[in-house]
Formats: sequence, C-alpha cells, structure tokens
Amino acid sequence: MQQNQQYANQQYQNQQNAQQYPNQLRNQQYPNQFAPQPVASVSNVQGHVEIRSFDIWSMMKFQAVVMTLAGIIISAVYYIAQSILNTQFRVLSSSVGTDATASIPVSMIGTNPSILMLIGIIVFMAILGLISGAVIAIVYNVISKIIGGIKIELK
Repeated sequence: MQQNQQYANQQYQNQQNAQQYPNQLRNQQYPNQFAPQPVASVSNVQGHVEIRSFDIWSMMKFQAVVMTLAGIIISAVYYIAQSILNTQFRVLSSSVGTDATASIPVSMIGTNPSILMLIGIIVFMAILGLISGAVIAIVYNVISKIIGGIKIELK
C-alpha cells in the first residue's frame, strides 16, 4: 500500500515537473534520444571530404544574401559617383554657359539617382542571386553525379 502511494506521488511529481520543465524531464527519461550529439571540430577531423551535392534552397538563400550585399555596395557607389558627376556638370555648365550642354542629352542634366532606382538595383541583385544560386546548385549536383564532387583535404 505504501509503495502504491509512493508511486502515485512520484507520478504526480513527474506531471508537475513536466508542466514546469518539459525539456529537462524529457532529457532525464530519454537522455540519448534528445541530448545534443557531439560535433567534431575541424581541428580534430583529418582526411578527405567530398562535397557530393548542394541543397538548392540553401544555395539560393546564400547567393541571394551575397548578391544583396553586392547590390547595396553597387547602389552606394553609383549614388556617390552620380552625385559627384552632377555637381561637376553643374559647375562646368555655369562657368562655360549653355554651349557646354549642347552635346549632353537633356535627360542627364541635373538628375540624381532616385531612391526607387537604388532600391530597384538591390532587389534586382537579390532576385539575380536567387536564380543564380539555384542554377549553380543544379549544375553542380548534375556534374558531381557524373564525375564526382569536389574533394577537400582537412588536417
């Protein structure tokens, strides 16, 4: 009778703990199933590793981030260069007169790049990154099945 009472108390305590600490109790009951598995560090790994394939979605995300950063840099450089050229052109046209503007198209006079255009460059580069990431991953996966993947030596 006393053992049944202890068992009932233990079950009640487990239910209370499960509500308060669900992950800790689960790890106590099944330690090997839910415990984090050890990860080999690069310094301990030696030998050759072959990259057999790339996950297409992860390659698309990676390439999109890289191309978005490139788009931000390109937009900033373009904005600065266009602003400097417009300033120089205004100084030139004011000192020489209207004859200096005769050979330059009217649409270029006094224009600065718009914010929408700069955002468009960034979005275009991100979309280009998604597409190029998918193409690169697909081409690599097809070629690596035929001739084998890239081999890397780790020390």
